[in-house]
Amino acid sequence: LLPEPSAFVAPQPEPISPVIQQLSTTPVRFAGKRFSLPYMPICLEGILSLALNPNNSLPPLRVDQAKVASADIIRCGYYGDALGSELESRTYAERKRTLLNAMSAPSEAHFVNHVPDPVMRDQYLIAQLQKKNLNSRELAHRATDDTQQGVLSAIAKTDWILNGGEDLDALAGQIAYAFHDPKFPVPAGAGHGRFDIRGGANTLYMCKFAKKPRENWKDVAIEDVKLVKNSSGQVLGIQKLGVRAGGAGNGGMMRLGYDLLPLLSSNATTQALIEQVLISNQVTHPSSFSAVASVGQVIMMARCINLRLDALSRQDHIPVIPPNFFLDTYHEVARALEHPDQKFGFLKGFAEVPERIKHRCSADEWQAPRLPSEFLRASPHSSEAIRLGSVEQALIESEGLDNTSASVDSVLKRWSSNSYLGATFPSVVFLLERFGRANPAHAVNMAALVTKDSDTCATIVAQVMGALYGSVWVDDEFERCIDSSGNPTFDINLGAGFSIDHLIAHMNNFYDRSAAHRPQG
Repeated sequence: LLPEPSAFVAPQPEPISPVIQQLSTTPVRFAGKRFSLPYMPICLEGILSLALNPNNSLPPLRVDQAKVASADIIRCGYYGDALGSELESRTYAERKRTLLNAMSAPSEAHFVNHVPDPVMRDQYLIAQLQKKNLNSRELAHRATDDTQQGVLSAIAKTDWILNGGEDLDALAGQIAYAFHDPKFPVPAGAGHGRFDIRGGANTLYMCKFAKKPRENWKDVAIEDVKLVKNSSGQVLGIQKLGVRAGGAGNGGMMRLGYDLLPLLSSNATTQALIEQVLISNQVTHPSSFSAVASVGQVIMMARCINLRLDALSRQDHIPVIPPNFFLDTYHEVARALEHPDQKFGFLKGFAEVPERIKHRCSADEWQAPRLPSEFLRASPHSSEAIRLGSVEQALIESEGLDNTSASVDSVLKRWSSNSYLGATFPSVVFLLERFGRANPAHAVNMAALVTKDSDTCATIVAQVMGALYGSVWVDDEFERCIDSSGNPTFDINLGAGFSIDHLIAHMNNFYDRSAAHRPQG
């Protein structure tokens, strides 16, 4: 548990970084074309409005406090990712069928499927997900590519901070190279530290096949690519397509939650955090939506740590969570940073218009482009279809539903919950509002059970729950994550022998070193 916090320091205005200003105003040119949007399509004024809001201030942590908070977020995020990874990309109906089929006996599956209490049925399904390894090719649940990239990004940032931490362009270059040549710090006896990042996202291969150091980091992710594969499906390289990348995948939101960790127990301002997150996000996801979601995630986590500190200062272990806290926080960030000329729609073939409102809007209206903030809450100028498709409206309409997986699935279908931010972003916010106020374990387990991109959604929810409640609940969950022989079903190795425990030790060492070099007084 975190000790009582130190004194609060009011935020002060700072000039926006010239690197951020240039990226946000310079039109993109490549492949002989000029594109209307800049490299980083965000509203510059929004950086200052978020930074000067005292609610967004970085938690004032001492070194010992930072070590606790960091370990909590790391352990919770890893649990969510590893739990959700095994059934990633399957629909709720498919994963439910898979879990039932994997039960030890047909009679057990029949029993679970016919339990009259749907809450109890969910408990059986979650327990099966925790204890049963479904993929015989793998030893256990394990972290995926986005967590690996999040750790690489955070470690690159600790090195950057220890070397002065001033040039944002250098930070972006270090992160891009970390993805190009993935390598963890070498634990004793763990070999060379290099590893292959798990996963097949285009953003991963853009970095992998970039011609470093000749190709500038900002030109790597901005152009959309097609993966070139052989007959066996192995990726051999990339083909550049001459069009601007959409950048609206959810990998940035997932990995950039870890970008908060190096700034815990520092003299950094909220503005510095926001600018560092923006530059790190830009390395792989050059869109307004990913910028909004990534900054929203770190602001959310900072606010959650502050709520937890407030509870402990009152000698209470239960944070006081304001009404609409999760919805309002992400919405505030979206409204501040989103670019008015970059809108996003629901994906055709994935998002479904709820039956009860099909008479009020067509499928084309449902999929109409909208600003990132409108996925959460309609503005006065939003169409009726956009209002009906918002998280705010979904929360109102679902008040009469129970909290079972089947009910949650019926709500998430309106957006889908796949790897596109137009699906992940509203799904995560809905799950946090619905489950994040009382039971962190259930919030994460439900995200892993129901969502389609289950590892990413569960990680994002878990990071927030770790910041808000700590990680004691993860210890309780791990006690149930064992197979029939009593062996753990989770593999904490992130790659090349570098484990979650090594990461926590690395961050602890960083806090000690940065404190030793920090000017006193």
